Amino acid sequence: MKIQHILFSALMAICLTACEKEGEKIIKPILKSQPFSISGFALVDTLEQYFDGKKVREFVGRANYNGKIVFEKEAPILMELKKKGDSKVLLSKTITPGMADADKTIIFYYEGKDIEAKYHYPAPIADIEQVAFYFDNPSNTPVDVVYGDASGDINAVQYLARNVQPGKWTTFLQIPPLNGNGQDLYIFLLKAGKKEWLVNDSFDMSYIQANLPVMGGWYQGGGVQAIYIPFNKKGEILMPYDLVQLYP
Repeated sequence: MKIQHILFSALMAICLTACEKEGEKIIKPILKSQPFSISGFALVDTLEQYFDGKKVREFVGRANYNGKIVFEKEAPILMELKKKGDSKVLLSKTITPGMADADKTIIFYYEGKDIEAKYHYPAPIADIEQVAFYFDNPSNTPVDVVYGDASGDINAVQYLARNVQPGKWTTFLQIPPLNGNGQDLYIFLLKAGKKEWLVNDSFDMSYIQANLPVMGGWYQGGGVQAIYIPFNKKGEILMPYDLVQLYP
């Protein structure tokens, strides 16, 4: 037992020493914590998030963090967002212990210039579907946006937009109810200027989920969609986001 006591005391002394650096505690006590979340989009550039001047994370594309913020003392924490490689503060918020629930969530939209509180889109038009696309493709491959039925016949598709460049929004396309000859219609992507499916020349892998109005179909239009489509490094389509749903 005496040997165990000596070993335990030595271990505690090592731990206490390791927690200090030149007399300053490295592992600081936590006074309190509270929920904190940030949600939005960082397009064109990478954004960096700072707490009291210390970088905590980066945001690229869909930005979402839902967790807690920790206070080591009874003092506010300054949260800042900056463009990576730039010292200019694009957004700042003072976070205080015990702040109201409504102030614990930050929603933002950034597209290479200023940070805004939301994404702006047009008002609905009766019987007309308005759709915009943003392709966040690291390969920078331009695309043709087409629609067709589920047959996979590349020669039967119709074009919605041609030679769409990645990294920028298209204009909002105004689409009236389409003639599907009794079939549901879907949106697909082709390599710009070619009769070739965008992803691995695969019909199934080049599909984009979106609502299209079809004559006699279940949906007749009147909605607004702003569809952000991310890709992985292999050029495969990841889960799209409709910004109209995220910024109601």
